[in-house]
Amino acid sequence: MELQFNLGVLLQKMFKEKEISSSESDITTNGSTWQKAAGQTLIMDSEVQRDGRVLDLTDDAWREDRLPYEDVTIPLSELPESEQDNGGSTESVKEQEMKWSDLALQSLHENTPNVGT
Repeated sequence: MELQFNLGVLLQKMFKEKEISSSESDITTNGSTWQKAAGQTLIMDSEVQRDGRVLDLTDDAWREDRLPYEDVTIPLSELPESEQDNGGSTESVKEQEMKWSDLALQSLHENTPNVGT
């Protein structure tokens, strides 16, 4: 515990911002926040703290388990065009049908009121 407190004192001397007391849970030094966790350990807030309990959920049997390889039926409308030689897109037929080909810009121009007349 003495080593951990010395780290806090060192941080305080380096950045000369504020005094470290045992009642504070967050210590800010030069824009970085350090948190006191159980046992007065200083933990920087930008460092990932992993929960060790999650490791118990994954064992060797879980890691070796694989999904079965099965043929999946995909509708033809969901597949991209078969001839890609002419620089065609990789979009499926269904995606191409859903595109707007006519933006109707001419009708927008015709329906615009004339302000100057």
